[in-house]
Amino acid sequence: MKIKIIVRNAKVCVIILLFVSFRFATAESVADNTATKFRPVSPNDITDILTRISDKTRSNYERIKTWQGEADATVEIIYRGPAAERVFRENTSGKGKIPKGVRQRTVGNIRFAADFEKGLVYQNLHRPNPLQYTELETERDLGAKSLFPLHTVSVITPEHFTKSGANVYEGISVKSRSAVREAPEKCSCAMSGVFDPRKCFGLGGPLWQILSLVIQNIDEDGKLSEGAYDLELEERVREGSTEYRIGLLYKSPEETYAILTTMVFSGEKGFNIISYQVADQQGKLLEKQSWDYGLLDGIYLPTKTGKQNFERQTGQLSYQEEFIFKNSQINHVITPETFTYKNLGLKNGDKFINKILDMEYTYQDGELILTSNNK
Repeated sequence: MKIKIIVRNAKVCVIILLFVSFRFATAESVADNTATKFRPVSPNDITDILTRISDKTRSNYERIKTWQGEADATVEIIYRGPAAERVFRENTSGKGKIPKGVRQRTVGNIRFAADFEKGLVYQNLHRPNPLQYTELETERDLGAKSLFPLHTVSVITPEHFTKSGANVYEGISVKSRSAVREAPEKCSCAMSGVFDPRKCFGLGGPLWQILSLVIQNIDEDGKLSEGAYDLELEERVREGSTEYRIGLLYKSPEETYAILTTMVFSGEKGFNIISYQVADQQGKLLEKQSWDYGLLDGIYLPTKTGKQNFERQTGQLSYQEEFIFKNSQINHVITPETFTYKNLGLKNGDKFINKILDMEYTYQDGELILTSNNK
């Protein structure tokens, strides 16, 4: 039996569109043990279960005031066809036969600090080795045109986004750095190599907000109406722990396409999300995410996260990342200076450009000195 969710306003439509599913297109393999398969829950229990998951997730998240630690990060981008040829010619040594596919691999370490109550994030990203390029089919090492290491430091606040990095090298050693500050709306953090640990707890927004909207829009009499969504909820007990799988179906008004998603929540992990998948109506995966958690001071924190994106037309893997967290500390005091320009790794003589104020400064003995280049 299905329960219908009625979307009563456009805002709800946009949010629920991000979390949709259709008959669990990514169901378990036939080889799964029957005893561990997901089975439908009673329709009478759906609202209570969704409320429990929402409350547990929110309670866990809101107990985290600050979070500090490290993450070993591996990111791979896969290029095919003309894009692979372009990367081969522009970014690699360019020797040998032009590959049909190129894998670009980045391995680095991130030290981070986040103050959730103030909306602050600090990131210190170090990639000691150059980007790695290999031929997709044969794993042939294609070399790298640039041998420079990468070291960037970034700070995100509600008022600005600031990032520092090397701008002059001496050999492969950094001779000088510069920092640029922009308004948050002028910078896409995702495109600027910024890791934000808060994203580990949600997919486009806090999960409890999404689930609350779902609960509010369950049609009690089960009647269909314009803009309705199908909701499916299943459960299983595996190794003594209960898991819930939630699905929502969205179809475009013209029924020309559908977006399909499943989310799995684990009782063993405090009913936090452990799996998220998006597929089309044929079951072709578009996105896949996973989380594992550890218990620290009674709070569940991610210990490992993964993400994969797939090409819409071919279903081929185009992007994947993995973060392994270590040395985590929660609810420890973080000094205010952590989120200021004084923690950007600048040295005397380095430049600081404030695009918000259209001003340029020179860093000197912990202070920013206006330069003569300002108008």
